[in-house]
Amino acid sequence: MKRKLLPILLAAALLLGVFSVSAGAAPGLGLPSLAEVYKDHFMIGGCFGADKWSGGREELFFRHYNAMTAENAMKPSSLYDQDRELDFRAIDAMLAAVSGYGNVLHGHTLVWHEQSPAWLNQNGDGSPVTRQEAERNMASHIGGVAGHFAGKVYSWDVINEALSGAPDPCDWRGSLRKNEWYRAFDNGDPGEAGYDYIDFAFRQARAADPGAILYYNDFGLDNARKANTVAAMVREVNGAWLAQGNTRLLIEGIGMQGHYDLSTKAKDVEKSIQLFAGLGVKVSISELDVKAKPAMPGEILKQAAVYAALFKVFKDNSGVIERVSFWGLDDGTSWLNLPQFGGPGADPLLFGADLNAKPGYYAVIDPEGFLQTHRRLGYDIFLGSNARAWMDAGLYHPNNYLRYGYTLLYYLLWPGARVAYWVKDIF
Repeated sequence: MKRKLLPILLAAALLLGVFSVSAGAAPGLGLPSLAEVYKDHFMIGGCFGADKWSGGREELFFRHYNAMTAENAMKPSSLYDQDRELDFRAIDAMLAAVSGYGNVLHGHTLVWHEQSPAWLNQNGDGSPVTRQEAERNMASHIGGVAGHFAGKVYSWDVINEALSGAPDPCDWRGSLRKNEWYRAFDNGDPGEAGYDYIDFAFRQARAADPGAILYYNDFGLDNARKANTVAAMVREVNGAWLAQGNTRLLIEGIGMQGHYDLSTKAKDVEKSIQLFAGLGVKVSISELDVKAKPAMPGEILKQAAVYAALFKVFKDNSGVIERVSFWGLDDGTSWLNLPQFGGPGADPLLFGADLNAKPGYYAVIDPEGFLQTHRRLGYDIFLGSNARAWMDAGLYHPNNYLRYGYTLLYYLLWPGARVAYWVKDIF
């Protein structure tokens, strides 16, 4: 009898938010460390900024993460003063303040079409600078930034989000965004092309910091078409590099950003991980979050189930995965809750704005246990003798009863009820 009640009690506890540590000044500090749980699999990281370490967050961040990525402070637009000179004072002070924790630092990002000073690749009227000037500016930027952090940064996102919204695995060059860097590199002599900036950027980064692992980073790589386009690009760039007698790969890693939602299928993520593994490169899940609306009980539980399914895949493929980094620590400081990104209400992370652990935290800590419990429930839905009566009364609908919070009511009124119908569709 006790064994039968356990899944019911677990589901009810998750829905009620029982699993939280609210006593004391720093909720979540008494919980098992995510970094410690996964120390034999991969690094666990998070993005940081001045706002990310306020209000007791610093201790929690370094309790659970052993790797860190600057959310904005190392992007090109954050590193230049009004005289177009590199200025590292802000980021250096930020890093010095937390140097005692010993976290691995991942650099993000050297080349991006956003958050980058226009003068690097454009004239005052918005037209592209010449190819020669673009090469000079990119070399100076990468050399100055990667050179400054050489020996301090473990790995770099050299290029971020270079692909367009219509990728073609048979034509990765034509699939690139025609962004400002592309247009400037295309503004050269006959035979020179915009796509050359990909190879150029990685070569500059390798020269500036020979010890760093160099990544290409992009979103939507659970989409097979986009993943195969990235694979084609990496294969060609690395092939040309090796053909010149180099023995170490030029592009050594692919960052799968991982901005997911409740429709994400873990099996699609796994297919891309295995595709990239076949290239001989490392993989990092570089900006992980899962959008949901925790005010609706069914969604917070489904968010946890998506996290569990993902982390089971990550563990199963830990031989190729170097790092799993969350894009933030808590919902209160998540970029997705900013008005310009559709917030508030996305609440995509493992800790709430109050720094208490959400169900997703427990799903990540023990994905196999979470999935075992909820799969068992998911295959046994309303099999009691009164199931037809519930349906005839209009109180049960398999597509929305969790969404509108009826689950606990079902448990109270009919203990024979079984829930978690929706869990089946995420595997």
